[in-house]
Amino acid sequence: MSSQIEEFEELLQLNEDFWGKFKDMPSMALATEKEDVLMILQNFALIRKRHNWLFQLLKATVHRTLDAWTAPELAALCQSFGELLFLHEDLLLAMAPQVLATGSMA
Repeated sequence: MSSQIEEFEELLQLNEDFWGKFKDMPSMALATEKEDVLMILQNFALIRKRHNWLFQLLKATVHRTLDAWTAPELAALCQSFGELLFLHEDLLLAMAPQVLATGSMA
């Protein structure tokens, strides 16, 4: 698994200007702040690269922290996951109550 990560890092040519505080894939996988998760997914969408292992971990983080997300943030998340062809029903169903609860705040 680590050789796959190393190959992918080289392919992406991770640089600080683009990825911010994230120096490697494992550090991206540990992201818990919603701003960080959104930035990572939006950057992957920009470069049109997929990394299912990382996306699965970030999706699990979103599931665990749904109460902290607002409807506009979840919309941005869905847009990025959609562009990456990684938008799954389980996430959509889980986020529906939070979207309803925070939708009027937008």
